[in-house]
Parts: sequence; structure tokens; C-alpha cells
Amino acid sequence: MSSAIDQSHTGTRIRTDAAVRILARVASSAMLGVFLLLLARALPVEEFGQFVLAYTLGVVTGLAVGFGAPIRVMRVSASGRDDRTAADLYVAHTIAVSTVFVVAGAGFVLCGIPLIVVAGVLFAFSDTVQNFAQNFLSGIHAHTAASGLVVVQRAVPLLAWGGLALSGHGLEASALVLIFACTAVTALVVPAVLIGVRELRAAAGELRGPNSDTARYWALAMSGTLAQLQVSALAVAAPPLTVGYFAMATRVTGPLTLLSAALSTVAVPELARSIDDAATFDRIYRRYRNVVIAYCIVVVIAAWPAAWAIVQIVGAKYEPAQTLVFGMIIAAGISSLSQAISSKHIAAGRPGTVTTAIVLGGAVTLALLLLTGALDRLDAIWLAPVAGQLLVLAALLSDVHEGGRMTRLIRTHWEKALLTVTVVVLTLTAGVAFAGAREPQDAAQRAGVEVTSAASTSRSADGGAVKILVVGDSFTEGTTYGGKGSSNWTRIAQGRLSAVHLNACPVLLRVSGRGGAGYLTTGIRHTTFASEAQRLLTPDVSAIVLVGSGNDLSHPSKQYRAAVNDTIRAVRKARPELPVVIVGLSWIHDAPVAPEYLRANRLLADAAKRHGASFVDPIRSGWYAAPRDHSIVGADLRHPTDEGHAIIADHMTPVLEGLARKGSCE
Repeated sequence: MSSAIDQSHTGTRIRTDAAVRILARVASSAMLGVFLLLLARALPVEEFGQFVLAYTLGVVTGLAVGFGAPIRVMRVSASGRDDRTAADLYVAHTIAVSTVFVVAGAGFVLCGIPLIVVAGVLFAFSDTVQNFAQNFLSGIHAHTAASGLVVVQRAVPLLAWGGLALSGHGLEASALVLIFACTAVTALVVPAVLIGVRELRAAAGELRGPNSDTARYWALAMSGTLAQLQVSALAVAAPPLTVGYFAMATRVTGPLTLLSAALSTVAVPELARSIDDAATFDRIYRRYRNVVIAYCIVVVIAAWPAAWAIVQIVGAKYEPAQTLVFGMIIAAGISSLSQAISSKHIAAGRPGTVTTAIVLGGAVTLALLLLTGALDRLDAIWLAPVAGQLLVLAALLSDVHEGGRMTRLIRTHWEKALLTVTVVVLTLTAGVAFAGAREPQDAAQRAGVEVTSAASTSRSADGGAVKILVVGDSFTEGTTYGGKGSSNWTRIAQGRLSAVHLNACPVLLRVSGRGGAGYLTTGIRHTTFASEAQRLLTPDVSAIVLVGSGNDLSHPSKQYRAAVNDTIRAVRKARPELPVVIVGLSWIHDAPVAPEYLRANRLLADAAKRHGASFVDPIRSGWYAAPRDHSIVGADLRHPTDEGHAIIADHMTPVLEGLARKGSCE
């Protein structure tokens, strides 16, 4: 009877502690997510990438000099099987980490490194010491204090931003530096207060060198650097814009592991306390694991709508990264499962198993990022973290520990079934990645392709052709929502132009459609309308058409106007006599037209008039106003479907026909 009461009391306490930690993590992660989204929206993509890169390298440094203390401190007080006390670990960790970060920060300031980089380093320092403080408090059962600390750590930056916004100021790099310095000091002070001056002095006077346990937990901590190095690895091979997309996706999806991370800080100490009671150990673990499995399923189901919502918040300039965000969300869900299984191994004093799995998955992820970055395949980068996390999960699930009682705990029927599913999904992911690498890009997606029909090709073989250069963004390139292959509006228009006898020459459309590009904004291939016009405007081109782009709306009007004028001016300088047509932005929704779209089209119209170019306004001309049976906008509520592309072709064909009649084969 007493045993049943004790188990009930223990179960209630664990559930209460877990609920408090989860609520605190939910609140803090939501605040962190909002803060990072606002920061990504406020900063240029490249500058936000610098901030995240500095943070990432800082976290790696913190793990390296922290000798595994944040992981080890969770179980030293609970299991009683470690020769180092929590106070000893706190003193050693604080001295090592603080020395490195203070020296590095001061050195960056003296060397004139941009403050946004220093802010990223201090953000990493704050998170490093906070991570130790969280685990320290969990190890001594101070879950309420741990929850309060994490909420304060995440609330301070957001509240500071709000205060500055109300006072009419932006959140500059100098303010970020001050904010993260304050949160770091808070994370250092809280454990020190709980330990007390006497114990701190005793621990400082009895500092010991590393032993075998230190090496094992340090190896586990260092294995986490592989995940932190993902942004850096991609930066080695990919264009800066792609790195910025990936940095955003990494940071805003990171909080999705909050539930498993919060539960692990409760589960590890509890599992460590019951290491000699197999039944209790197994009961606590199974409940923890089942909750995380349910959470993972929810995350996977909600991945696509969540990715769409994130892109809407951070702005149109991140739209090409929607698929990447989707993949990162899936990877975060899988990571939650891995964290649950890792907690069991850590509590049992087996960090080596976890280290091996993380190193395997992390190394594969880095290799895939280097490959996809070198190929500049933004559409395939999301497969790298998904494949890596699946490998980690498979390695953890397939581990067999010969040792009697622990063998039964490590290998359960649930986990055997989960291992089978993981291997199947990993195989499918590898197949998709291989097929994507072998699949040639669609003709409408290749930069500078000349779109022709069979008729125009046969006729052009006898002589020249009237060539019209069309430069645009994803509306011209086509997307997964519509406009692929023969459904693309340029293909439809080409077919119609080839079917009529305009003059003695056939008509060829030379098309450059690059998602994310604009007059000012660099696309997923790191190009602008100006760079593409300069590259493809050969002497045989008879006219140029610039289409869009809504990707420029995130930039100030003054910069946008200057970029448009510079682009047209450059074309005029290269070919003064060349007909130039500017096609404005399209609004394909049923909702009222957004004011920024109207302003952009007025700006484009003024620039066209100033430089003697023609201007076509899809919005004022009512291209999409006619009743229709099917939707012309995709599920992202931004890009046209195949029907939308057909409408664009209906209106653009006469424009292109007029240019073709004035062209020459010469």
C-alpha cells in the first residue's frame, strides 16, 4: 500500500514538474520565435545571416569549453554516482566559458567587427550559461526556479524591443549587445545564489582536472556542435542569400523541440534516481516517450501550414525558403523523438551511445548541405536535416546494450516498430534526394533558355528569328502551384506566336525566370533583373520585357526606385534603340489590392515614362477580374496556378506580338 502511495505521489510530482517546465518552455520559445521573426524582418537577409552565424559559432565555442558540464550536472545530484558536485561543475563551467566569451567579445570590439556579430556572440554566451543554469536547477529539483529563469531570459529581449518601438526607436545592434549581456549575467547569478558563498568557495578551492566521465560527457556535448555548424557548412558552398534563408529556417523552427527538451530536463533526473528500480525506470520512460511520439505526429501534420505562416510573418523576401522551412519543421519533429531516447541513455550513464548516433547523423547532414549548397539547389536543401535526423533516430533505436536489465529497457516493442518505420522513411528520403539530383531542371527554369515550338524551330533553321528577352521572377519561372512545363505562360505565348505569320521571321522568347529575384532583391540563384539583362542581352535581341517583381516590396521605396531606374538606364546604355516593356506587379487574390502593390506599380509606371519605356499594369487593366470556375492562385495565396498562367498568357501574347512585328531577323 505504501509503495502504491509513493508511486502515485512520485507520478503526480513528475507530471506537475513536467507541466510547469512545458508551459515555461512554450512561453519562452514563443517569445524567442517572435523575437527572431521580428529581427529577421527588420534586418537585411545577409545581416541576419551574420547574426545567426556568429550565434552558431558562439554556441559551438560554448560547448567546446564547457566540457560537458551542462549535461552532466542534470544527474550528479540525482544519481549520487558522480565524484563531482553541482557546485564544482558550476564553478569550473563559469570560469571557462566566461573567460573565453569575454575575451572574444572584447577582441571583436577592438578589431572593429560589426556590432551585429558581437551581438550574436553575446546571444550565444547568454544561451550557453542559461543552458547550464537550467540543467543545474533541474538536477536539484528546482523546476519552478528553472521555469522562471527561462521565461525571463526570453522575455527581456522582446520587452526591450517593445519599449524601443514605443519610443520610436529601432532595435539596433548596440541595444542587442546590452540586452544579451544582461541575460547572461542573470543566468550566471541564479545558480550562484542557490549554491551559496561557502560552497562556491569550497568548490573553487578544490577544482579538479578532467577524468574519464568528463571526457565522455564532453564528447556528447561536442557532438552537438555538428548541428550548430550547419549554417557554417552551407556558407562554405552556397550563395549568401541561400545561407540567409537557411539561417532563418534554422532559428525559427528550433523552438519546435521545446516539448521534448522541457520533458528531458525532468525525465533525466527522475530516471537517474530510479536507475536501480527497473520497473519504475521503465514506467517513467514509457510515459515520456509516448507523449513525445504524439507531439512528433502533430508537428509533422502541421508542417506545411506552419511553414506558410512563418513565411507570411517574415515577409515576401523569404518566400523562396518555404519548402526549406517545411523540411526543418519535419526534422525538428524527428529530433524530438531522438531527444526522448537519448534521455534514457544519459540517465543510465551511457552518453557514448548518444554521441555515436549524433555524430553519424550530424556528419551526413553536413555533407549533404555542402553538396546541395555547391549545386545551389535551394529546393533540395531541406532533405539534408531530415535525412540526418532520421539517421540519428535509427542509430539510437538500433543500439543493443548487452547487460541484462538495461537490454530490456533499451529495446521495447514500440521502439522496434519505430525503428522499422524510420528505416523505411529514411530509404524513401534517400530515393527522393537521388531522384532530385538526377532530374534535369525544367526548360522553363533554366536561366536564359529560348522557349520555342516545333514550328518556330523549323522555320528558324532557314534564317534568323525575332528574339524577345523576358526577365522575371517566380511568376515567370513557374512554381509547384502552377506554370511548370507547357503550362507556363511563356510557353503558351510562344506557341501562339509561332502559329501566326507576323512577318518573315519566327519569334523566339528568351526567358529568364528566377524565383525570389527582382530589381533590387537577389533571387535563389543570387541574381537580379539587372544582372540577368546584362548577361542575356545579346545583339540579336529585338526587345526586352521586365516582369514584376513583388519580391522588392520589403525594401524602402527610395532604394526600389533607384534600382528600377538603374536597371532601365543600363539597358538603354547598352542598346539605346531597344524597345523596353515594364510589366507591373499582379494581384491575383479576391481580397482588395494591397496598397504596397499599387504604390509599386505607380513607381514602375513613373520610371517607364521617364526612360521612354512602355508600361503594362495588370492590376488596373483588370487581368484577373473576370469570373472564373477555378482558382487562379495557389495554396500559398501568392503564386498563380496553371489557370493563372493561362490568364497571364492571354494578356501578354498581344504585348509580345506587338514587339515581334517591330523586330527584325537581322
